Amino acid sequence: MGARAWTGPSWQLFEIFGDATKSDNEIVDEFIGPILKGALAKKQNNEKSDIKLSPEEDTMLNSLLSQTDDYKLLRDETLNILIAGEYQFARNTEMFNHERGFLSARDTVRGQMPTLSN
Repeated sequence: MGARAWTGPSWQLFEIFGDATKSDNEIVDEFIGPILKGALAKKQNNEKSDIKLSPEEDTMLNSLLSQTDDYKLLRDETLNILIAGEYQFARNTEMFNHERGFLSARDTVRGQMPTLSN
């Protein structure tokens, strides 16, 4: 993906003979694929049995499954959320490595949850 950004709008010319992201997508599919396929199968079984999800099973993935059965859309949305989470984790780690950032984050959390301030 980074190479496509580097080459700009002409990235397609560099991929005439093959998709440069194919091997990366295969690795992602090895990780996400079984999870999504299992969730889709569970959803189909629940619909056949008329089973409703309990609140403990109300996850981000189940929320996505309630909107669509399209595997590609589920894969893309899940990947977007994983990437955003990784980015946010990196930013938070960077912030907590600096005392001023840690104190600011602590004060924000305490302001949102006053019961934790004791």
